Amino acid sequence: MSKNKKLMGIMMALCMSASVMTACQSKEEPPQEPPVSTEAGDGQEEGSEQQNAEGAEGSEQASESACTITIQDFCTDKQFEIESGDTVYDVLKKTEVDMGATNSGDGIFVDGINGKYAGDEGETSGWVYTVNGERPEESCDKYEVKAGDVIVWEYVTE
Repeated sequence: MSKNKKLMGIMMALCMSASVMTACQSKEEPPQEPPVSTEAGDGQEEGSEQQNAEGAEGSEQASESACTITIQDFCTDKQFEIESGDTVYDVLKKTEVDMGATNSGDGIFVDGINGKYAGDEGETSGWVYTVNGERPEESCDKYEVKAGDVIVWEYVTE
């Protein structure tokens, strides 16, 4: 009986940790629960493999109308569905990170992400974005993304 209590305690701790770490996860994609292993080997593993295979198929389908975003120190390679006309800024908002932005008249400037702000590490420090490895000349609210685009937000100090 004490083994079951320990297992439940570990599972609850894992669930709580997972919920804290979902700051960059879309509302459309609820976090996946880790598979539960059983000592008796009652076929749970087989069901988990089938579920993982179905999940992989779903992610392939999502990629046809999605783009990927990475935010330095906060999330890596998260996919979000996009609609026609969505911009880099729209995708950033979908991540639900705590963000500060200013409309400069020429477009939106992202001042900060999750407590890290422009100027924190020197006068020229701040957030910049790239799309498919290139740094666009447009502000993030003007650059329209396409399916398959890879967006990376990075904090630079120079």
